[in-house]
Amino acid sequence: NISTPYVWVGGGSDLKSSGKDIVNYVTGLRDIIKRWRLKPTLSGLPYIDVTNLKELKELGICEVACPFETLNEEVFRETKPGDDLKMRMEEAKLAEKAGIGFAGGFMVGIHYLVNSSFSLDKVLKEYVDHIFMLRRLRTLTCILVYAFNPLPGIPLADKPREIDLNVARVGALTRLVCKHIDVDICTNSLELSLISGASRVSFGFIQLAKKPRPWRLTSLVKAFKVGPLHAVSYQDHVLRCIRGMDLRVRA
Repeated sequence: NISTPYVWVGGGSDLKSSGKDIVNYVTGLRDIIKRWRLKPTLSGLPYIDVTNLKELKELGICEVACPFETLNEEVFRETKPGDDLKMRMEEAKLAEKAGIGFAGGFMVGIHYLVNSSFSLDKVLKEYVDHIFMLRRLRTLTCILVYAFNPLPGIPLADKPREIDLNVARVGALTRLVCKHIDVDICTNSLELSLISGASRVSFGFIQLAKKPRPWRLTSLVKAFKVGPLHAVSYQDHVLRCIRGMDLRVRA
């Protein structure tokens, strides 16, 4: 069996927090991180100050994820009400000061949903500007490229999801510009993500949820229970796909 030390620790954002509550939570995971030699990415930002970022680094957190989603403030306000784009950008600078890895990223397919007057040239220019802005960050470790996904209860929930091919195109552009940075291209097709230049698998090997989800189970995708949680493993599917493309898994 091939396993991976890369895990994603996620949660909700609290703009009024300095991050001490997150440090306390991760402290409870310290023994597990050390015992299993994990390399965790922490999401759920902003806001964490430099002092707490340094503490998280000492606890074993290798990377913090705080995607800007978009550089357009109008689009950001419509899609992330209550959040703060400037604070997210500041978090990237704080990660640099703390010397901890930073995963940035952006969402494909939201501009036209907010304002139909956006031109294709303007949207593409923003993607390019966003890529180059992220590339200038000294501690940048990964760029995530993903589609707008109309989950129930979120703004624009009645709008369509962006097609995978457009996400793959922007992901391929990101890979061409950032040849030595991990790129996570999040589509519903692992093969499409990989041939577009992805060097990370966005959904990982195992997903956990409080309630069963409408997972598409096959002989290679299996559901099971982990205590009170419902889980699904993509490990066999991921490994078969990667080996079939003559690629290797980085441990």
